[in-house]
Amino acid sequence: MNKTQNNRYKSSVVLCTYNGAQYIVEQLQSIIEQTIKPNQIVISDDHSTDNTMEIIKQFIDTNREQKIEFVLTDNPPENRGVTGNFENGIKHANGEIIFLSDQDDVWHKEKIASVMSVFNSHEDANVVVHNAQFLKKSTEGFDVENLFFYGLQSKAIGDYLNKDNVKKLLRSDFLNLVLQTPLINGMCMAIKNDYAHSIMPFPKKSIHDHWIAVCAIADDSLYAVNQCLAYYRIHDKNVCGIAEVNIKRKSFVSKMKEYDVNSQKSIQERFFWSRRVLEFLKDSKELIDADNQAYYFFMSDDRIKFLRSSKISAICLLRQAYKRKCYLADGKAPFLHDIGFCLYHTKKNRIKILEKLLK
Repeated sequence: MNKTQNNRYKSSVVLCTYNGAQYIVEQLQSIIEQTIKPNQIVISDDHSTDNTMEIIKQFIDTNREQKIEFVLTDNPPENRGVTGNFENGIKHANGEIIFLSDQDDVWHKEKIASVMSVFNSHEDANVVVHNAQFLKKSTEGFDVENLFFYGLQSKAIGDYLNKDNVKKLLRSDFLNLVLQTPLINGMCMAIKNDYAHSIMPFPKKSIHDHWIAVCAIADDSLYAVNQCLAYYRIHDKNVCGIAEVNIKRKSFVSKMKEYDVNSQKSIQERFFWSRRVLEFLKDSKELIDADNQAYYFFMSDDRIKFLRSSKISAICLLRQAYKRKCYLADGKAPFLHDIGFCLYHTKKNRIKILEKLLK
């Protein structure tokens, strides 16, 4: 039974899948076993090549009595990517509150009830986030780790909340921090439907949850719940977020090729991301501190100019930018990747590659 009578809003879950057959049933089961069930579950699949969709359809058939509206979006001819997949799912959601869901986690039974209570009691809330605990692979399956998002990825949130159960993440305290790093994973987020559409489309080649957090904190409308309301599963096939990593030694040539690939990925992601952030905050640039201004203007402009220069000039200019902390939270790795990009390609090839990347 959908207990919507105690809520001001109807809810949708947007669950995105891609080759998630292994854990999808456990994720879905934890959603339909909520103390307050969602009105709708939208499943947006990104062209899975395994039997994810067959498993989902079977699950829906065996849970018809739940009286939850299930929506399966059409498979695209090509992969949308994580952000495009969530954007597609949000477009099909009809609930006023949208819960974002990965395909491989586990929700606590009171997650929807706890988050909906924040929306019910805080009219200005556009986004509500919560804490999550890690599930890590072991020889016997998955064990609950004594690690939490607020303590690992977002220690600042945990310190800020302290003993408060619910608290707004004020723009004055968190805007410059969220501009540097994602504060919380999307599987811990719920967002008002109309607000989600107001900040879409999401920036190209970027991650949806970071954009949502930046926008909501900039608008002073993001609330954090000081509760662990889900388990985040860490395994070697995480589509986004934290994954297990195997470290292997590589030859110099292999390393340069890897640097080249990583540099191109970073150039594309950071260019579109930085331009979109600066556009969104164009009337509030005075709120951006000097470090973030240096970073965002570099990523959206100077970095591209430098990479179009001759090999020696490009390396010198990038080195100076690194010393000025223009790479900021991204750290030393993207700087080294850019150097690899310069060494690996002639100026002529770099210009061609940049034109293609930034279309």
